[in-house]
Amino acid sequence: MFNDAYEAFGEHYMTTIMPARVRKPKQKSSAGGTVRNAATWVIAQLRNRAVAILDEAVRERNATRNVHPFQKREGSRNSVFAEVEAAELKPLPDVRYDVIERAHNRSVNLDFRIVHAKNRYSVHRHYAGRKVDLRVEESTLSTHHAGERITTHRPLPSCAGNGRDHAASGTSSASASPSRRTPPSRRRASGS
Repeated sequence: MFNDAYEAFGEHYMTTIMPARVRKPKQKSSAGGTVRNAATWVIAQLRNRAVAILDEAVRERNATRNVHPFQKREGSRNSVFAEVEAAELKPLPDVRYDVIERAHNRSVNLDFRIVHAKNRYSVHRHYAGRKVDLRVEESTLSTHHAGERITTHRPLPSCAGNGRDHAASGTSSASASPSRRTPPSRRRASGS
């Protein structure tokens, strides 16, 4: 079972993501061994080099490993890539994938707002009391109901404190009049 973000990542890059089998994960040990061998091949030769030139050295060492012939069959990693895998590749999408945070089944409050990261975002009054889903990207926060987008906002910094007063009148809740914040019993005692 994938989480939503991982599934969306695969869809964006037109890739099928297949998890390893649960009871007998034969592919997992093969992939793990390949990664270990590649890391050992590259890192073992570079252990005494300075960090500044390490990136270029890793590229060179990896290229050397890819042209190195297989032990038990004909060819090398580069030849297999050129003959078999290169024809199957598709170009990457023009738009880079943005990590998306999703929040499901959020209730729209009776004041027509939803809360995310301690901030309040408005929704059309028609959705008051209903459940909506949030999709939070780097530059947008969108609200969805029954798979259809209903609003889009710019996300505010976490805990910006935009309460009812800020959303309704454009002022922050800290600058609201003292009579709204002070209980009546204290107002009489303080003389305001």
